[in-house]
Amino acid sequence: MGPVTHPDTVNDAVARFLDTCLYARHPARTRNMTSSLQHIATAIQRVQSVLRRRPESGIHDDTPATSRWQGGALVVTAHPEGAQFLSDMPTE
Repeated sequence: MGPVTHPDTVNDAVARFLDTCLYARHPARTRNMTSSLQHIATAIQRVQSVLRRRPESGIHDDTPATSRWQGGALVVTAHPEGAQFLSDMPTE
C-alpha cells in the first residue's frame, strides 16, 4: 500500500485549492465551497482511518460499468447490479 496522507495534509490541500480557485475572489461563493470541500476532506479522513485499521477493505476487484449515449449530451452509466447515473448538459 502506498503512503497514507496525513489529515493535516488534506486540510492544507483544501486551503491551497481555495487560494487558487476563481471562486476565492467571491466571499459568498468561497464560504459555500469551503463548506463543501470540508465535507470532502472529512470523508477522506474517514476512509483513511478505515484503511489504516483494515487495509484489506480497500482491495477488491472493480466492477465494470457501461455508459450509453442517449442523444445530445445525455449519457447513462449503469452498474451491473442496477445502479444508474445520468449526466447531461443544462439547457440554456
